Formats: sequence, structure tokens, C-alpha cells
Amino acid sequence: EGSTLGESTFEEALRSYVRSVEEQDGLRSALREAGGVGFVADGAMLPRRGDDDPRPVYAASGVVPFESPPSLAKTLTIRSTGRAVRGMMISAGVTLIAGGGFHGKSTLLRALAAGVYNKVPGDGREFVVTDASAMTVRAEDGRVVRSVDVSPFITSLPSKSNLDPSNFSTTCASGSTSQAAAVIEAVELGAKTLIIDEDTSAANFMSRDGRMRALVTHEPITPLLYRVTGLWESLGVSSIVVIGGNGDWLDVADCVVLLDDYKASDATRQAAFISKTFSSGLVQYAGRGSAHRLPWPIHSQSSSSSPSSSSSSLSSSSSSSPPHRRVLRCFPFGVGAHTEDDTINWGVKTEGGGQRLVVWS
Repeated sequence: EGSTLGESTFEEALRSYVRSVEEQDGLRSALREAGGVGFVADGAMLPRRGDDDPRPVYAASGVVPFESPPSLAKTLTIRSTGRAVRGMMISAGVTLIAGGGFHGKSTLLRALAAGVYNKVPGDGREFVVTDASAMTVRAEDGRVVRSVDVSPFITSLPSKSNLDPSNFSTTCASGSTSQAAAVIEAVELGAKTLIIDEDTSAANFMSRDGRMRALVTHEPITPLLYRVTGLWESLGVSSIVVIGGNGDWLDVADCVVLLDDYKASDATRQAAFISKTFSSGLVQYAGRGSAHRLPWPIHSQSSSSSPSSSSSSLSSSSSSSPPHRRVLRCFPFGVGAHTEDDTINWGVKTEGGGQRLVVWS
């Protein structure tokens, strides 16, 4: 009798697991059909017991269940079971997750990063799903990089370095070069969503403020801030980025989720207003304010600038690259690269197959 009871319990648990996995796959499919890249169900328990302990922390411990902002809430229906799940849908494009320290930004991002995997029943994040191709990219000081075309982000390296950005190799990458390589590798592998946390990123890879642009005029690094819009518009690659201390990112956001005391709200309109208010007189590459979003001229070999036509922006390697490796060309990546000693009040400059707008106060 005990053996029969044990077998019955095991069979019930197995059926529950299979049913849960099927529903998670179904929810991920519904998310894709709705044009989203991330979904967090109402009532989800996002916190874990620790960085090295993936077990959930339940409401009895004071955890705040996730609740969708009304303007971002959407109900998705799992086709196989007919189950309707309400939650916050993150649409394709550039989404920022902002908020104060210890208010849940990184917890939400980690839940979304884990959304490519199916969870066991009772995990608390069963209905937190993400685009199946999503990848987390971060700085990895000291990593090895082999024959990666990082030229969309790294150009004009000092001649004595003997490094070719279009075929970049190193046995000890810096924070910025490692993250640049990670972005390129993710896109080469077919990622359509990048997940990025400011806390684990190289500061000079994420952005450069106006003061540093004025002081350091020959900077070889083109920050992700100036490329993220082009990644979406030209290659159809969305980004979900946690930002806590860099307001320049508000210039390029399609959606801003603000976390306050673990509660999410839609701050997109507020962020757009702040961007326009504080951008006057600054050098704007792809943002609002002085220069609104600028179209990126498409190379003659590219047939379309729509996100759905991304294959034209990928080509076979040049003769200097290893065979069978696809590399990204830098021409479709968006607006802006470097600042020079310009004395004009404003103007459009053509560099490397694209344009950038320079506005001086």
C-alpha cells in the first residue's frame, strides 16, 4: 500500500510538472504572437533566497507579489489549455527598468533573464517568460575573445596596440571590449533580445556624458547608448536594460518601467518629458531633446531598414576573418560615434557610412 501511494504521488507530481512546462511553452508562444519579448504574470514571486540559492521567498516572508502597471497589463491566452494569464508585457524595442537602489530592478531583470527556461511548479516564476532567444550580456574582464568584429563599438585603436577592431582577438579583454564582444556574439547567435544590467556593465561601454565628450575628443569606444536604437531598427534586436544612475538612457527608451518599493509603474511619458527638459544644448546622437530620433541611412547592400529585415545587415566574413564566421557591419547600427573639435553651432556629419548630429550650446 505504501509503495502504491508513493507511485501515485510521484505520478501526480510528474503530471503537474509536464502540464506546467507545456503551459510555460504555450505562454512563450502567445507572447511572441503578441509582439512581446518579456512577460511577468501578476502574483509572481520574483525574489530568490540568495545569489547562489534559486529557491523562492514566499509572501509569508514579506515578499511583495508582482503587480502589473495598468497601462502595461495584458492578458495572454495559452492556446493548448485555454488558460488566460494577466501580467505585464514588455513589447519589442528598447525598454528600461529604472528605480532606486534595493527597490527590485535587478530582481525583475534576473527573473526575465531566467524566463528563457521553464520552471518547476512552486518556483514562483512559472509565468515569467521571455523571448526564447534572449541573452544576458555583461562585462567580463579578462575573458578571451577570438576574431570578433567589434568595430560597431570599438574603432580607431592606438596604432601601437596592433589590434584590428574588425577582427578583434585578445587573451585578456577589458570590461568594454568584453561587453562589446558579448553583444556581437549574441546577435551572431541569433539573439533577438539583449538583457543588460547597469551594475554588471562597463561604465564607458554604456554611455559617455557631455563633459567627457568635451574633454576626451578621440575616444575609440562608441557606447551602447548610441547603438541600441539602431540595433532595434536595423536588426530587430530588442534590449531590456536596468538603469539606476545614467539618465542619458532616457533619450532612447521606448518604454520605461519604474520600480518603487517593489511596485512597478509605467514611467514612459514622465521619462520622455525629463529627456526633453534636460537635453537642451547637449550633444544628442539618437535621443529626444535637441535632436529627436534620427533615421540611419541604409547601406546600398541593405534592402530595408525595418526590424523584420535583419538578414541584410549580416554578411559573410571578409578574407581577414575565420571562414564560416558571420560578422556585423557597422553601417546600420544607429547614430553617432565620436566628438571632434567642432566650432559650428550644429551640423550633420557623415562618418563611416552614417550620419550624426552635433549640437553645441
